[in-house]
Amino acid sequence: MSRSTRDASGKAAGPQLPKGTYLFVPVSTIHHNVTAWGPTARLFDPSRFQDGVAAACKHPQASFVLFGLSARTCLGQNLALVEVKTLVAVVLARFEFTLSPEFGLRLRISRSPS
Repeated sequence: MSRSTRDASGKAAGPQLPKGTYLFVPVSTIHHNVTAWGPTARLFDPSRFQDGVAAACKHPQASFVLFGLSARTCLGQNLALVEVKTLVAVVLARFEFTLSPEFGLRLRISRSPS
């Protein structure tokens, strides 16, 4: 993600930046920010999203930027989302999902007969 300052008084993390200064912040840096995501920010923990993105971080609008923001949103976002939905549909069609007899959220997955 890149931005430039609009006036001579633009500040980023404290230092004074001259007008027109070009800043580049890698999205992966934002997604690993301990201040926004907590002490486990650098760990793979899908369970942090069990209550949604808004509950997972302090500033969900600015901290979870998969495809960019506003006018600079990735052109491939819609295609990527359609591909994921298609993949899920194919997986659901080819496999049979049943709850485990021991209950819980465990699933027993078996290949559907073709």
